[in-house]
Amino acid sequence: MFSKRYPTMKHRIAVYFRKCNLKIALSLVVIFFLYKWMNKLPRMPDAPVVSEVDAMDFFENKLKGDGLNFTWAHATNSLEQLHNAQKAKVYGIEADVIFKNEGTSYQEQLPIMAHPPKLRSDLTLQMFLHETILGESLIKLDFKTLLSVGLSLQIINEVADNIKVPVWLNADILQGPGDAPPPSTPASSFINKLSSGFHFCTISLGWTTNTRHPVPYTWSNVYEMYTTIMSTGISKRKLTFPVAAAMLKNSIIQLKWLCEHFDSTLTVWQSSEDDHVDISELVYLRSKFPKDKIYYDLMPITMEKFRHVANNFDMLTQAHRTREEYSVDTTKWVLKVSNLHSSDLKVGEDVVWLSGPEAQLKSFRRVTTSKHMLIRGAVSFIAKNFAEQSYKSSLQIFVFGEDHLDNHPSGIRCSIDNSGRMIIASDHVEGSSLYLDKDAGVSRSSCYHFELRISGYTVEFSASAPKFDCNVMQELHRPQSIKTELDSKGLLDPFYLIMRNGRSEGYAILEQLKIT
Repeated sequence: MFSKRYPTMKHRIAVYFRKCNLKIALSLVVIFFLYKWMNKLPRMPDAPVVSEVDAMDFFENKLKGDGLNFTWAHATNSLEQLHNAQKAKVYGIEADVIFKNEGTSYQEQLPIMAHPPKLRSDLTLQMFLHETILGESLIKLDFKTLLSVGLSLQIINEVADNIKVPVWLNADILQGPGDAPPPSTPASSFINKLSSGFHFCTISLGWTTNTRHPVPYTWSNVYEMYTTIMSTGISKRKLTFPVAAAMLKNSIIQLKWLCEHFDSTLTVWQSSEDDHVDISELVYLRSKFPKDKIYYDLMPITMEKFRHVANNFDMLTQAHRTREEYSVDTTKWVLKVSNLHSSDLKVGEDVVWLSGPEAQLKSFRRVTTSKHMLIRGAVSFIAKNFAEQSYKSSLQIFVFGEDHLDNHPSGIRCSIDNSGRMIIASDHVEGSSLYLDKDAGVSRSSCYHFELRISGYTVEFSASAPKFDCNVMQELHRPQSIKTELDSKGLLDPFYLIMRNGRSEGYAILEQLKIT
């Protein structure tokens, strides 16, 4: 039948190609509509190719390397506020991001600039970016919940090639100290969305707070932030840590230690005039950090007071001066890690973290007790595993002995552990079986002041715990002590002082240490 309708080969070939072209055309139509449909599906943005813009470099001629000169517009969540900020020519514009009507039955997949309880705004994220990415001010986007992050990043990615200003992406990812609420943007979820891209942005990671009842940031707080960053692959990124000005007191050494481990800055903020800020703490903070490593987002009255005294270090309190006097001078010690695991020894300018017997602190020179020696310091203990409640950690100080390659120093061991148990004992001393122990007088604490007095071969070891909080080490319980007269047989003098953590379940953090 086919051969009768199309008798020649030429006719047969023509019909064949017409049918093939129809199939190809139909296939192309299907592919086109499939492509359009797939592009409507939500997806994670591709990594932008925009080069990184550093805030200090961007404003180099204006800031003169000092974050005190940086000015902010805070909570810029409406068109009017945005235009006012642009007219004022502030260096940084901060705004909050949520979904429109978030958390209600009227919620829309539309990122807007608003801070709960306000759920509506005349300024969408898309409009905000259109107004700012070619401007003269840093952009800081504060994500109040995780819901809007994915779509917001997609919107940012769409304009990434046109961004000419520094961009900071902020979220409170960890629960802060005291009775701070849990985070609404969980750490891993937020960081994972940024870890593979957005290298042109500075990542701003904070803790939740309750500034009505401010308490200091603790070693556990900064350690949790440290481990979060190290475990999520962003340790080489530019970071900033927003911290409440009202919570700086007794927190500065902890925050400094955290910043020393990353290419990072601090952003000190104050949400209202009701947040009491101790100006002397701001001055102390400024004395401890390079000037280009701190930004100040403070209320106008607080900022004015601070500017007048920012470089007046005579304002430092006696507590600040004592803190400096007893800070650990790491230049006078040899830091040793026998198994070469850097995680066993975390060193800062003022503190040393000891983890297990493999990490040791050894005096740079031999010392002698021919006259009198006093070793004073403070140690804090934290668990390596946050879920662990029954961990053991101890600070051990060895005198009258020597170091050994097998990580077992010999001599007289004076120790205090996180349960408050004090010990004076002989380790690997021929002919000696000395062992004395005593409780420090507090059922359990995670920090202690200690003193080791040596006069000839008389040794007295004492310790006391703070009455209130480990970050407030000025008010202490009555110290408890152990005193003994040593038999000089088998003891070395002069000798190296050796300090280590006798257990591997937690860190012993030496935050004060002075030898006289």
